[in-house]
Amino acid sequence: MSQIVGAAAEPDAPAASSEEGYSTVELFVYAALGGMIVYLLKQIFFPPPQPPRPVYVPKPKPVPRPFTMEELRECDGTKNNQIYVGVKGN
Repeated sequence: MSQIVGAAAEPDAPAASSEEGYSTVELFVYAALGGMIVYLLKQIFFPPPQPPRPVYVPKPKPVPRPFTMEELRECDGTKNNQIYVGVKGN
């Protein structure tokens, strides 16, 4: 029997171009996944600062003003839109 030289390659030899490195699509997918992982880890361990809460400042209480009966008669709602009512009066 005679041998044919160069007819078949060895079965364990790697293919020339299909197995070398990563394709462009694979690199893009890996970069996107890596970016998402970094973003999620940043959000978990370094959350964005919360906006400051508004400070509650109580409104000052109105100072009771003594009205005379004549001033109260003017504020009955007929001449202007203000209506005043006397409380704890004489």
